[in-house]
Amino acid sequence: MKHLLTLFFGVLLFAGTTSEVHAQKVTDYETSIGIRLGWGFTFTGKHFINDAHAIEGILNYRWGWTRYNQTRIAAVYQIHGDLSDVFDGLAWYWGFGGVVGFESYSSRFSDASTQVFFGVVGAIGLDYALQNTPVNVSVDFMPNFVFGDRISGLSGSRGFRGDMGGVAVRYILK
Repeated sequence: MKHLLTLFFGVLLFAGTTSEVHAQKVTDYETSIGIRLGWGFTFTGKHFINDAHAIEGILNYRWGWTRYNQTRIAAVYQIHGDLSDVFDGLAWYWGFGGVVGFESYSSRFSDASTQVFFGVVGAIGLDYALQNTPVNVSVDFMPNFVFGDRISGLSGSRGFRGDMGGVAVRYILK
């Protein structure tokens, strides 16, 4: 765990020192909110803190047919690069962040059990702001590594997961 925190803060320091390299404005919007398509019901919001750096918040609720519920809250710091030479309004991004969640499971053979988990998230994707329309679309892959106790009856709920990415459609506020 100590090595993971050292790596996290090292990447954060590196991202802060590369801000001069990415100083050009890469998007035509500052804040957008919307939905993320994937498993469950997900809200997403993205806010640019400067021309090329943004923070995305993700709130996800998932359910399963076996009395399974999960709520995840993630925050991802993203660094954007300009691809407008390829296609006007297009940018690429990479980033990292954290996730915290609450997971419950019950069956007819056991009482309900609830666990809290946390983890780290990576992100790599493409971001496109439609021209003449206040809509932003992004597609990404967000691998994550989840820590915490495993609920009995749930297999694969901890460790590496690749299930946070997807397609986001957001309305541009400004």
